[in-house]
Amino acid sequence: MKSIALRLWHKQLRISIHPDRVCIGRVANERQAEVTEGRVVAVPPGQWPWDGPLAALRKEIADYAGRAVTVRVSLSNHFVRYALVPWRDRVASHAEQVAFARHCFKNLYGAPAAQWDIRVSDGGYRRNSLASAVDREWMVRLDQVFTEHKLRRISVQPWFMTACNRFRAEIDRHPEGCVAVMERGRVALGIYDSFGWRSLSVRKLDAADPRMLSPILAQELLSANLVTMPDRLFVISIGENACSLLTSHIQHWITPAQTRVPGLFSWKKEALRAAGQPGATEN
Repeated sequence: MKSIALRLWHKQLRISIHPDRVCIGRVANERQAEVTEGRVVAVPPGQWPWDGPLAALRKEIADYAGRAVTVRVSLSNHFVRYALVPWRDRVASHAEQVAFARHCFKNLYGAPAAQWDIRVSDGGYRRNSLASAVDREWMVRLDQVFTEHKLRRISVQPWFMTACNRFRAEIDRHPEGCVAVMERGRVALGIYDSFGWRSLSVRKLDAADPRMLSPILAQELLSANLVTMPDRLFVISIGENACSLLTSHIQHWITPAQTRVPGLFSWKKEALRAAGQPGATEN
């Protein structure tokens, strides 16, 4: 007869891989958002991008080897490239979507895109989709780690998509807006409207502080050539295997520099309102 401890063993591992750390936590079921018994393993400097995180992961998951658990992996945006995939009527099947996404990556990045593992997040009928790419060799090495420990990987997602899925209900309530996913050293900033994703870029960020977003947000809105400024800004901050959401109005961060030219943006002095200050957390 199985012991109570074994029967109550949590069913899934959530693993978050960053250049400087690997985070591992357990959840009881698919719907559980927050992890329990989380571990954070530092990755020594100088082993970026893949060798250090993979070595730390291989050592840390030895305790879970052979258990009846599945694994979900979230990858830092340091490791991921993105491309927008516009809607095409003749692109129907999943294989056609991936092939078209690869074409988009090739146009953006050239020949190296042939060596990347590409995933497409379907934006819905007549909506633009978002594709992500990771070095295929690294994906093979990652799967080898799980195979060695007899663990089954069921998904690998970039943190941008993990964060958007985590707060999907809140984001979907608004037909247009901006999503900023912040982590150490990076911010992934996406703009969406009724046609799906309009732009997405990953930029360096000196500190995971929402107050650093204003100039980056202004530049991204300008480059997107929008007719009108979106209303909502979702700032998602990545922690250790979890993330938090700040919902605000874009007008609290920047305002149109000229009302007759909606595509030109500047930020006013009072726009640098920090998370938690009055007016910056309105729902």
